Amino acid sequence: MTTESDRLLINRVRKNDQTAWAELDKRYRGRLTAYVRRRLKDHASVEDVVQETFIGFSNSLVNYDDKRDLQTWLFTIAAHKVTDQLRKMGRLRYQSGTDTEDEAMGQAPDDRQRGRPL
Repeated sequence: MTTESDRLLINRVRKNDQTAWAELDKRYRGRLTAYVRRRLKDHASVEDVVQETFIGFSNSLVNYDDKRDLQTWLFTIAAHKVTDQLRKMGRLRYQSGTDTEDEAMGQAPDDRQRGRPL
């Protein structure tokens, strides 16, 4: 259940009160950062994912039900953003690992070429 202070804060955020956004950030950024950091090995991406969480919250604010717990809502968004980041990192690792099969077989790409007849 959302606390009364969270409910009031959300009402202010919905009115685009910049001090409310700053308070929301101050209240939840530390916990979100710790949560994301525990799940990502790439610590350079942590702040990006936390920022994307707040952007996701802003975009989904019209769907937010005041009866839901604000922290749960934010952490659910963060969990989805972490998953997105892990997928993205997996794709990048796969794309950059074109020589991985050769290395796994104990041959560098140049070694294969040297063994071929001219």
